[in-house]
Amino acid sequence: MTWPPLARKEFYDHIQSKGVWLLGVLLVVASFLSLGGPPYLVTSLGENTTLAAFLAPVSIFATFGAILLSHRSISSERASGSIKVVSGMPVRRHHILLGKIIGQTAVLCVPLILTFLVVGALGALEYGLFSLAKFGLLVVASCLYLLLNVSVGVSISRGCEYLGPSGYRGV
Repeated sequence: MTWPPLARKEFYDHIQSKGVWLLGVLLVVASFLSLGGPPYLVTSLGENTTLAAFLAPVSIFATFGAILLSHRSISSERASGSIKVVSGMPVRRHHILLGKIIGQTAVLCVPLILTFLVVGALGALEYGLFSLAKFGLLVVASCLYLLLNVSVGVSISRGCEYLGPSGYRGV
């Protein structure tokens, strides 16, 4: 067994979560409110004003969403005993970690890409069409940024023991 079935399970488990879609709504609202700004900034950025509107919401809210989604992924399964089911299968530990990281990153990329499409369309109507190549690079860079943050969260989860509401303890 390799990591794709684990990533698929992780994706389907988390895509139904209300928190992921709340994060998506929060990203859309924050990105929409970031559109525009002072007149001198809009004049200097021109049609790239829309692209600049994504930078702060993605760096702030997507980071928090990635850490909040992934910080208990291994430790809570270890505490509940459900990790023993996966450990009983012929799968290596690094495949478990990779499946969790890829699945959770894919879950967070769905609302992120929807945010880029919705706010990008609204920004294009208001400020003009921006460079699609720059837009594509920004989407890819943001997804890689999410991958990095999810990796940090899963690493934190791997190194800690979840004690329930009382907190964590280092392993």
